[in-house]
Amino acid sequence: MIMERRFHIKDSQELIHYLVSLGRKAVFDFDYPLKTNCEFVYILSNGEVIFLPNTLQGPGFLFDDKKCFDRVIEADQFPIDESPKSLYLTEKYRIITINKQIDFYRDHLNALLKFDFREGNREAAQAYLNKVIGRTIKNLTTHTDLVGGL
Repeated sequence: MIMERRFHIKDSQELIHYLVSLGRKAVFDFDYPLKTNCEFVYILSNGEVIFLPNTLQGPGFLFDDKKCFDRVIEADQFPIDESPKSLYLTEKYRIITINKQIDFYRDHLNALLKFDFREGNREAAQAYLNKVIGRTIKNLTTHTDLVGGL
């Protein structure tokens, strides 16, 4: 049996208008921010749930009920292609385990920037930061470079 789709992807502005029609204010009347990315969650009196990005722009979701919303949150898989992908999406798992990723980022930056630092110290941090900032100005950085350089 195919499960019926129980959510709708809509433009944030359309969802904000819907909230206003129900007497809610988009920014100040959310029920709670999502802990992982501070996006806005609105639980409506009719049982629906609205999920808006914290920028209040781009796609948002209208869920038929809280149970469906909770399943998507638990799976951590929103069915939209976020484009361009945010740094937090592309580097999510390395950021979550940053304490175990230091060697990965050091090796990445050493290869990219032609350094040979073997430990994290003030000199290495300053050199990485200077090069990454310069590459950012020239639009040459990837999300991995940015996280590693910070």
